[in-house]
Amino acid sequence: AMGGSAVTILDHSAADSPLLMFPKFSADGRYVYVSARGQGGSTVPNLLRVPVGGGQATTASVGPSDAVFWGVVAHPRVDRLMKQSQRETAILTMRGDTIAVIPAQPGNLQMTFSHDGRRLLKATTVSNAVVRAIPTGGGRPIDASPGEGYDWPVAWSSDGTELYSYVGDTTPARSKAGLMLASVNGSGRRFIEFAPTDSTAKWLYWRQAVVFGGGRYWALVPRLPQATLPVLLYDTRTRVARELTRNAIR
Repeated sequence: AMGGSAVTILDHSAADSPLLMFPKFSADGRYVYVSARGQGGSTVPNLLRVPVGGGQATTASVGPSDAVFWGVVAHPRVDRLMKQSQRETAILTMRGDTIAVIPAQPGNLQMTFSHDGRRLLKATTVSNAVVRAIPTGGGRPIDASPGEGYDWPVAWSSDGTELYSYVGDTTPARSKAGLMLASVNGSGRRFIEFAPTDSTAKWLYWRQAVVFGGGRYWALVPRLPQATLPVLLYDTRTRVARELTRNAIR
């Protein structure tokens, strides 16, 4: 803050590096905590601690399996952990003891403690968007999704008469498990659930979804911070999900 050269305390430029987010100074100012996701191919977020002068990063804690975010919130006196899941947001001590629990909030959630540490300031952003098919030659537009969350289009059907869309959720899950299928003539829409019966595959924040075979098959590519990505194939008729490859090109 007084000027001078910048110091690189953590280099994550390599292709297989984890996704680093939300750096926070420790209460004593000696360390920087960073939430890391994708370390070693894992989807569970970890918390890294790095000396402010640079040096070896250490794993301060490993987030629980249901955590969407696992990191440190700024506190004037002591370091506090924050766990954000689809169900709730919890504030914990660095030992893992729960101090407070806040119900799940839609949209992004940022937190800052008051100077006396007795109050927490939080901010939420909520966005709604509807997928709308608009005739280029004029005519009445068709709402292809409910627009209760942040919806976005995925693909046209092979005959061009229907449209597949993600349907936004009101939790940090970002989208409901499945795709909305809507007719572009306005005759109706229905939600096709992603519910495999043969595996433990979970609905993720997919980087890409391709629909083919008359809508029967979905090829799903997850959004992960690694050089090669797996491809999951889901059969909507048999409800079978299987991994086609672990080495699809990004």
